[in-house]
Amino acid sequence: MKKSRLISIVESELRSFSVLPGERLLLALSGGADSMALAMILYELKPRWGFELFAAHLNHGIRPHDQCLGDWNLIQNQCSSVFTCIYYESLESGYLRQRSRDQKKSLEEVARTCRFDFFYRCLDKCKARFLLLAHHRDDQEETMVMRFFQGSSPSGLKGISPKRGVILRPLLGVRKKDLIDFLDSLSIKYSFDSTNDDQSILRNHLRHHLVPEIKKVFPGMSRALSRITFFMSEMADFIEHEAGQRIIWQKISGGYQTSLEIWNRQPFLIKLQSLWALSSSMIRRSDQVKLPFDFFNPLKKIYPNSISRTLLKGYGVELKIEGDQLVFRPELVLNIKNGYFIKVYPGMELDVKGTVFKIYPNDSIISVKSSETKSFCCLDLEAHNQVILRSRKIGDKIELKNGRKSLKKLYNEWKIPETERWLIPILENSKGISAVLGKSFGYDDIFSLHYNERVNKQARYILKIFKDGVISK
Repeated sequence: MKKSRLISIVESELRSFSVLPGERLLLALSGGADSMALAMILYELKPRWGFELFAAHLNHGIRPHDQCLGDWNLIQNQCSSVFTCIYYESLESGYLRQRSRDQKKSLEEVARTCRFDFFYRCLDKCKARFLLLAHHRDDQEETMVMRFFQGSSPSGLKGISPKRGVILRPLLGVRKKDLIDFLDSLSIKYSFDSTNDDQSILRNHLRHHLVPEIKKVFPGMSRALSRITFFMSEMADFIEHEAGQRIIWQKISGGYQTSLEIWNRQPFLIKLQSLWALSSSMIRRSDQVKLPFDFFNPLKKIYPNSISRTLLKGYGVELKIEGDQLVFRPELVLNIKNGYFIKVYPGMELDVKGTVFKIYPNDSIISVKSSETKSFCCLDLEAHNQVILRSRKIGDKIELKNGRKSLKKLYNEWKIPETERWLIPILENSKGISAVLGKSFGYDDIFSLHYNERVNKQARYILKIFKDGVISK
């Protein structure tokens, strides 16, 4: 592919994404061929578009130190004149592998979580409207094959979305070979990630083994996958539209409700899409949570009105019948006696035994009718992959300026009775415990060393905690 043709494809995609001249754009820059090619294409477009370009590079701490340092040095040498600023962060060696074991998740999944947490923080710093990723056509085909054998839905078989929220992928119509040829024509160097040869990673195994074998049997695989992507996109868009028209959710305290009678009349796929759309709007994550298909089997049945019946519970959601209404709430997990675990989402309002947790937009004007002093802190729920409120666990520690401190020692200093310690809310995100919020209970609010949202005016949301108080706006 000619250089001019490649640049024209990306320029056309940016126009279709409604990118404006003079925009600030953030590029996820690994140093590999894909992201380096996109960096140079954006640089070519910069004079006539007036872009201000920023980049973000994360060292995951997975590969040997000399390889990671080599990537960073290469980026600095090749791209210093391309970007206004290149944000850099390095994770401690072994951190992601340990986190993978602790959370019982794949290394790929926890790496992605940390990577996007970093990217979203960089978006806030540079005040860019879009994050650009360098996924290309080969990535799209691998994803389609993987999702097909995983039994994905029509929405999943649309493939990788060119645009999703703030994320843009302008290279999905371009082959990796064309990107490498483009870089070679400019004598631009790029790095090679040794983890791409790790056969224990599913995508790598597909790339090196399964996809080549499929192409031997079906030489027209690429064209066929393109057709499937088109048909599934049309089907998924139709289902999404119908679900939005047929099932109307009404906001209530702590969740949403809809008519059980109307719900029962809908096909299974309409119900499924309605719940996916609703959960995505309530629980902000860096990517759509992957739920097993069997989790939704109860939705295939027709349910009569009843006083109370739980249809779905798990993966952060709860769906219940309450009279003639179907009620959807984020899952609130309570221990048998003392304890709670709350997944925070925009618009949340929950009452846990007299303690009200409420999320407001940062520009809200709020008053409290209560003799108690309230706890509050700022949150950017877009940036954090998952924010939770919970009661303490054995062994909990918080990172402070003078070192780590156990919550047991902190509570002893505060002289909190053992029977009341479970009530004190703990705020936790992907980096660990962010805060111990005791002010609503007559103690202090303690924030960890890594937590910087205490009074951040740029944060989109405010968490307020009211103890036996009446909230008014």
